[in-house]
Amino acid sequence: MQEFISSFGLLAPLVYLIIVALGPIVFLPMSFLAMLGGILFGLKLGLLLNVIGISLNCYLMFIMTRYSFKSYVENFVNKRLTEKNRQLIFDVGEDKLMLSMLILRFIPIFPYSIINYAFAMTNISLKKYMLAGVLGAIPGKIVYLNFGGASTDIFSKKFLIAALLLVAMTLLSLYASKKYKNRNKK
Repeated sequence: MQEFISSFGLLAPLVYLIIVALGPIVFLPMSFLAMLGGILFGLKLGLLLNVIGISLNCYLMFIMTRYSFKSYVENFVNKRLTEKNRQLIFDVGEDKLMLSMLILRFIPIFPYSIINYAFAMTNISLKKYMLAGVLGAIPGKIVYLNFGGASTDIFSKKFLIAALLLVAMTLLSLYASKKYKNRNKK
């Protein structure tokens, strides 16, 4: 995919942006796309392209789910979420939906596309959905972009630090995921 995007020369950032905006609709992994962005464009431009792409993607997935494919998406999501995970998303009050989405977005082990589709089925407003979806994705994107950019020299100190940050984020995500799932048990 790196060669494909690079082959567009000056239009490569636009092609990458389109892939980031549309890829999650068909379940391309956002972590992979962010690492690719780090390799191709570095942290700063990669982050800018990801934030724009994530914004477009969130909007598209919200509109598609709410107004075009709601029953299809509902069946799809219900097949992929356990009852416990459905409760984590849907059994919160309307006022807590944005916070819930934001927290899940901070935990990159929860699938990006499933979160987008699932929350678009709730009664969360577009504004809150967009804020939670975009702001919650930024910390993980920074780590993945940094790792991707550093991966061009795997023997460098920069790569070691990026790899340690990725491991730390993964461990923190596992811990946060466990805490989030257990929040209603008390």
